[in-house]
Amino acid sequence: MPPISTFTSETTRDKEWDSIVAVHRGIPTVTTWSFDKSKMGEHKLCHERFKKNVSGQKGISATCACLTHCGNFAVVGYSSGHIDKYNIQSGLHRGTYGEPIAHKCVRGVYVDTLNQIMVSGGSDTFLKFWNFKKLNLLSKLELDDTVSLFSWHTESSFLAVALDNYNISLVDIDTRTIIRKFTGHRGLLTDLTFSPDSRWLVSSAMDSTIRTWDIPSSSLIDILKVDTPCVSLTFSSTGSYLGTAHADRLGIFLWLNQTIYNHVSMNIFPNWKFKT
Repeated sequence: MPPISTFTSETTRDKEWDSIVAVHRGIPTVTTWSFDKSKMGEHKLCHERFKKNVSGQKGISATCACLTHCGNFAVVGYSSGHIDKYNIQSGLHRGTYGEPIAHKCVRGVYVDTLNQIMVSGGSDTFLKFWNFKKLNLLSKLELDDTVSLFSWHTESSFLAVALDNYNISLVDIDTRTIIRKFTGHRGLLTDLTFSPDSRWLVSSAMDSTIRTWDIPSSSLIDILKVDTPCVSLTFSSTGSYLGTAHADRLGIFLWLNQTIYNHVSMNIFPNWKFKT
């Protein structure tokens, strides 16, 4: 199989069937994996439209995926603009969002905790809200630029959307509005993650910085300048550590959250600008 470009996981049904869905670079086929059994799953998720040698469909690939919190379904977005829903246990196709496509190119998909709303974003500057079960479009929200990637907080309705203009929009899924905008990066955003209490949003970009944003005050409170760009990051479940992976580095770096152990004065830099 080609290299894995991104993957998503959900542990709710981990003992019963596959709990990981992996997107591979350059192909429309999505694979499933079992963390409990430590092996590749039996299903390879791919719609019939991509299996046929149809003119104009060469070079189409899966771009993003999301596992529902119940662990039963996977939603997959493609470079062709299609969004498909699959059953993880059986591997069967369960529906398509959009008539015939949802976006020009899908960049992010997300399903809320109750399996009521599916949110998608792509290269057409719109966030679209769909009825998860009926597959119909409910509403859409226009953004400042095209979507680069999604990140969500499991226990709240916050969805962080990285844009191609290097800005970040924080969307409330319940009200379907933009509640915060964060600007300051000077390079393409590579990853976003929330702190466990959803108070902070941490972002990384190709400008070799990792920035921490305070959501209640809508301010930048910390900047880490690193030697090579951070390509992926995540918080530990307690918020004590931040794990980062960097370009051309094999190791995973761990950063200690000093606010857990000591009093740290948070300097706010609303007008801070990065200079080389």
